[in-house]
Amino acid sequence: MAKQEHIRSDSDWNAAMSRRAVLAAMGTAGAAMALGNLFSAPASAQPVADAVYVNRKTTPNELMNMDCCVTVTLADLRAESSPSESLRYYVRDEGKEGFFAYDASDNVSPDNTGTVVVATPGGARFKRIHDGTLNVKWFGAAGDATDDTIAIQNALDAAALAGGGIVHIPPGTYHISSPGLTVKSNTSLIGAGRGVTILQVPDGADAFGNPYNVIVTEASGANIYAAHLTVDGNRQQNALWQPIGSANYGLAVRSRFVVVYDVEFKDVVANGAGVPVAAEHVAFLHCYSHGNGKKGFHSGAVKHISFIGNMCSDNEHDSGIGMHQGMQEAVIIGNICCNNGTYGIHVGDSLGSATSASRNCIVADNQCSGNAIAGIFVAAREGASTTLLSETTVSGNICLRNGYGINLMNCRAVQVTGNTIKESKHLGISVISCDDLIIANNILIDNCTVSNSKAIDIRGAANSGSTKTDCKRMIVQNNIMKDTRETPLQTTGINLSATDCVVSGNIVHGGHTAIRNVEGLTARNAIFGNISSLPMDDQFVYADGVELADGGAAAQVPNNALFRNGNDLFYKTDSGVVKTIALN
Repeated sequence: MAKQEHIRSDSDWNAAMSRRAVLAAMGTAGAAMALGNLFSAPASAQPVADAVYVNRKTTPNELMNMDCCVTVTLADLRAESSPSESLRYYVRDEGKEGFFAYDASDNVSPDNTGTVVVATPGGARFKRIHDGTLNVKWFGAAGDATDDTIAIQNALDAAALAGGGIVHIPPGTYHISSPGLTVKSNTSLIGAGRGVTILQVPDGADAFGNPYNVIVTEASGANIYAAHLTVDGNRQQNALWQPIGSANYGLAVRSRFVVVYDVEFKDVVANGAGVPVAAEHVAFLHCYSHGNGKKGFHSGAVKHISFIGNMCSDNEHDSGIGMHQGMQEAVIIGNICCNNGTYGIHVGDSLGSATSASRNCIVADNQCSGNAIAGIFVAAREGASTTLLSETTVSGNICLRNGYGINLMNCRAVQVTGNTIKESKHLGISVISCDDLIIANNILIDNCTVSNSKAIDIRGAANSGSTKTDCKRMIVQNNIMKDTRETPLQTTGINLSATDCVVSGNIVHGGHTAIRNVEGLTARNAIFGNISSLPMDDQFVYADGVELADGGAAAQVPNNALFRNGNDLFYKTDSGVVKTIALN
């Protein structure tokens, strides 16, 4: 048996270990036996809990004197040939401190260093006594930029074997090699803070295989939580891996009921984090994903996914948040997405089958700036009209200095309301081949900074393989479009090429033309009650050179009602002739 010795002073022990922990370490029966003789009243007359928590403190040195505990090293435990069930073994190895107990009923558990230690002579199993939180350093993780993959995985496996628990990763840089880490059901992976606990792909990993997921949650697993750490893909030091064609993640979620909170994802070859396969009930909260080769966050066919309060910036070849292929009940709220390679936020489908059409998404109160193609892109890229992305709300967002402000394509029943769109390079709001949209109460200021264009453009056009080439049933209402520049670049406030639409209550300030009704595809539109600051010759509706007869409409643009102040119909032909039609 290992030599018994005193360890630490009483004050050190009181600071390092609570009385509750001592009691738990000894076990109720052992504590009752050991403590009974220390107090004036017999154990039968005084409950153990009262004795420990009320009358006085019991120090570990006293327990050592009673021969209840021995202090050992892990090497001592592995060499122990005469284990005792009545003793508690306190391991003093730095970073691995804690109580162990001999489990005589177990002769099969493998030695994992952290929670199970196996003695070489006789195979005695010593089990760590803990409160459900496992420290990866117990399992041999160093956190000094050496490979800690096996040690951390052993901790995760030990938690899963116990039915779940918390795996804590102290401050340090932990190298994670292929195939990465797998987090299983009912397990929490908790670091000491972003930039403090770092899980990093090592330099030169590209020489040994393809890009891999740094962390993945167990397929078909459930109830998983990750928080307070950084995942570093280290792609600058793995230059053989290229973003295009890669599909790895800093964190790949394949489970249900997963929450990721306060985690940083950076420099991953492909995607910072996301859901590559079907999953349900996933939330990314207050995370930061930046400098990745493709997307900051990505999701596939997910039901009930939330991105709330995240920041996504400088993701090179794709979007800050990209959601595709049949997601349902998605919430994207309060995120900051800036300087990404394509879109700040992309909600849409790329498969185009009826079963994959996305629906019931909320994109609200986000800030999108400096994104190359668009601040927000909502689209079904392929397929017939039956696969239109549907029932989605885009509201309260701020889009500043993007390629386009908000771009909608192949959508149905989408509301775009209360957004502020400023200084887009091209269009403020672009609508292509959509039905049943409401575009209302938006503010668009000084857009079209690179190309002379429109604040709001609504038109049908072939796009991305879609068979749909028209727009219909739009409400465009109460929007404000301003061009405050000395030389206006906003050619048109609202450009309309659609049927069965209502355009009313809008205010157009500056630019060249307030509202333009174009292309010979428009029919049955009601355009009335709009206000423009433009000179009379520029504030009327065009009709692509078609002159309307007094008292009616020409056949080429049938049944349009184009009103100003609810009385006379005004329009100007492409040849510059202003026409007035009295409506009786």
